[in-house]
Amino acid sequence: MLNRMADNTQESVEQLSDKIDVLLRQYDQFTHLVVFDSRVQRTLAEAGYGREEPDAVGLNRYLGERTRHIAGDMLIHLFDTAGRAYASTDALQLFWRNYDEVAAISWYAKMATMDGHMLWVYGPAWRDGEIPAIIGARKIKMRTTCILSGICSSSCPWTGSTGSLPKRRRRSNGKCR
Repeated sequence: MLNRMADNTQESVEQLSDKIDVLLRQYDQFTHLVVFDSRVQRTLAEAGYGREEPDAVGLNRYLGERTRHIAGDMLIHLFDTAGRAYASTDALQLFWRNYDEVAAISWYAKMATMDGHMLWVYGPAWRDGEIPAIIGARKIKMRTTCILSGICSSSCPWTGSTGSLPKRRRRSNGKCR
């Protein structure tokens, strides 16, 4: 009886881990589409080259519309190199308000070496108080010049314990499964 309960519990944990892997993969694919979107690239280029003030309200609204189709509790946050931040929603926020604050975080150096691949970490977010979240971050480069133009992060609330976070398995090519 005890062995059967242990087996059932292990199976549930594996199913939850697989489900989370699928969700993180979907978020990863979605953020990849977002960072190469022509409107996002144009806004980040305007900010990086010191041109006219980017349309932050328009980009925030656009990110919100795109995110609604994936998951209502997901936040897309873009940080341009000129210090501005853009977000898909105000309902969930990260603690970092600009590129320099993100660059000071302990996991930034790891993300910077991943050449645009998503780094997933466990960290805090804010929704009517501090809440735990899974945060993914990647560098954004301009599609045409490959010059760094910002950081894209996505986050979603985490209701499990930190011990139950999925371990991202790597393929032989180094990408997450």
